[in-house]
Amino acid sequence: MRDVNLVSRPRSDGLTLFYDGEYMEALRLYAADVKDPLRMEFNCDVEHQDFQNFTVSSTSTMDKTLYFDSDVLKIDSSGKNYLHAAEFVSEDELVEISSLASLTDELSRDQVPSLGKISIKISDEDLDYLEASRIDNPREYTIRFSTRSTHWKYYLLGEVNRPGVYLKDTEGEVEFEYLGEETIATGRVAKIYISKTAIPMRERAKQKFQLIVNKNDRPKILVSRLAVADTKRVNRVMHNNQALLVSEIYVNY
Repeated sequence: MRDVNLVSRPRSDGLTLFYDGEYMEALRLYAADVKDPLRMEFNCDVEHQDFQNFTVSSTSTMDKTLYFDSDVLKIDSSGKNYLHAAEFVSEDELVEISSLASLTDELSRDQVPSLGKISIKISDEDLDYLEASRIDNPREYTIRFSTRSTHWKYYLLGEVNRPGVYLKDTEGEVEFEYLGEETIATGRVAKIYISKTAIPMRERAKQKFQLIVNKNDRPKILVSRLAVADTKRVNRVMHNNQALLVSEIYVNY
C-alpha cells in the first residue's frame, strides 16, 4: 500500500487506514482503473485449532480456499456489510488457490492461510467516506459462519452403568435414544445414549443434562450436570442408515 500512499495500523477490532490528503486525486485515479482497481487484500488465519469442528467452514477442501470479495457485498436490514451472498459462509466462497496470483506467487501450499483471503475494493465512493469519516466511525465488514451441530453420544461406564439409568434434559428440549450396551476399546462395557436431535456446538454449552435412575419408584439424580460436548471429539457414524456427526462423551464414576 506504500505505492499509493496508504498506511494501515492494526487495532483490537480491525485496522485503521491512513492516507496522505495531498495524494487523494492520485488515489481516485487508482480507484477508477477498471482493469486493476484499488484493493486491500488480507490473508486470514484462525487461532482456534478446532475451528473446522465447530463451524461449517468448508476450509478443508483440497486445492481451494475461501475468498471473501467486497464485490459481492450484501447489506442487511441493520446496515451490516456481509462479505458473502448467503446468510452464512458457504461453498460459493471457495475458489481454486491457483486462481489467486497473490497467493500462488508468494506462498507455498503449506503456507496458504487456514481460513482464506479477504479482498476489499476501494471505490471512489469509499474514498469519499474515508475523507469524511473519523476514526471512531469506521466502515465494518462481517463474515458469518454457521455453527456445526452434532448428536451427543454418551458412554456410561463404571458405577453409572446400572439398570434403569436414563438421561434427562432439565429444559425438556432434547430427548435421548438408548442404543444398548457396547464394548469400547479398553474392553469395558458401556451403556450408550444418543440425542435424537443435533445440538449446536458452542464455546460454552447451555445444555444441562442429568443422569437419573429410578429407586423405590422415585427418580434419583446420579449426576446433576453431565459433561458437554468437546470440539476435539467429533466423529461421523452411521445410525439408522444415516451418516451423523457425533460428539462422543464418556461418563465414568
